[in-house]
Amino acid sequence: GSVVAWPPEGLPTGQTPVGLVGRRGESEVLEQALAGALRGERQVLFITGEAGAGKTALVEHFVAGPARRQTLAITGSQCLEQLGPEEAYMPVLEAIGRLVRQDPTTRSLLRRYAPTWFAQLPWLIEEEDRDRLGRELLGAARERMLREMAEFVEALGTEIPLVLVLDDLHWSDPSTVDLLALLAGRRERARLLVLATYRPAELVVMRHPLRAVAQRLAASRQCVEVTLDELGVEAVAEYLTRRFAGNRFSPEVARLVRERTDGNPLFLMTLVDHLLARGALVEREGHWHATEGLGGELAAVPESLRRLIEQRLERLRSDDRELLAAASLVGLEFAAAAAAAGASRDPSESEARFEEPAGGGPFLRSTGAASWPDGTKAGCFAFRHPLYREVLAASVPVRRRADSHLRIGAALERAHGERSSELAAELALHFEEGG
Repeated sequence: GSVVAWPPEGLPTGQTPVGLVGRRGESEVLEQALAGALRGERQVLFITGEAGAGKTALVEHFVAGPARRQTLAITGSQCLEQLGPEEAYMPVLEAIGRLVRQDPTTRSLLRRYAPTWFAQLPWLIEEEDRDRLGRELLGAARERMLREMAEFVEALGTEIPLVLVLDDLHWSDPSTVDLLALLAGRRERARLLVLATYRPAELVVMRHPLRAVAQRLAASRQCVEVTLDELGVEAVAEYLTRRFAGNRFSPEVARLVRERTDGNPLFLMTLVDHLLARGALVEREGHWHATEGLGGELAAVPESLRRLIEQRLERLRSDDRELLAAASLVGLEFAAAAAAAGASRDPSESEARFEEPAGGGPFLRSTGAASWPDGTKAGCFAFRHPLYREVLAASVPVRRRADSHLRIGAALERAHGERSSELAAELALHFEEGG
């Protein structure tokens, strides 16, 4: 009896070859939230994580289960990055439009409780109702849409519980954020579950209003945040077992794949596809085996992954990208002062840029501070994924790379003075690369 309008193609008809791995705890939180919504306790959940963390996969996997066990209305929309002006309430209009296409009861409730929304979907309006609707809405303020949608959701909940999915909310318009805050904050009972996904780093970079709203709702306990961390070795092993039934991989394969992808689900799937295409994983006599070429293929950055990472790097300002590229030549972990030397930048200014989400936030994490023998104090950082560092380092032109290595080596040697021998291997690398 469920009305499933999201995902747009409906529920999957059978089991996927792999399914969801490593998200048992997060799935339990979603189940608890749904139970609360069915009792009339409105629920708003933010599923957060970096790009490729599996936010959409978790939500799709979750909604498929309850819709087969009980009667629900499930609809949603994916927010898209737009270069031009944003349409107010666009993702919610799409979600409601999908729902009313399938369910006449929902359509009549929308006409009754939210006529301003009904008017935004002209293909719904019967010819004989068009003039009457126009007279009803004459002089109506746009702000009225907020209250109407809240009342429509509550009225719909008396008929059927509603699950509303808003995917990639970091690209949403401010009006949608206002509506989300209202839906979360109202005290009236509602059989409503909102599942909203977003990337925290994007909110900071874009100065998106959702960041302040999410913090306020969390402080008042009007929402729950579910953060998706990287997959562990056990989850990667489970993924390989499901995808390659009857495999004879050693435990080392899962460890190496996890180390290479840092447990990012998107990177994991892309890398495994690459290993399969390159013959590093082969099937012989009904069993899957890892070949001797596995190590070499793991060391390379697959072209598809390189393109994904470069697309993210293109969002940075050119000077921030150059600074990150210099940092990549220092190592997976680095002191801001060493990276600044490589880029010929002021150390204090460079450290501030690494700490700014718009500068290095999506790609770096802070690891503390360092004190050099000459008294230099610098913040220390690490790339969130080894692949980020490798793609950045490969993007540096040969001549600039050599000059940067030379400046990094010279700065480290000066700072450590008589104790330079403690960095013998590191200095040797920089001076050799610097010619």
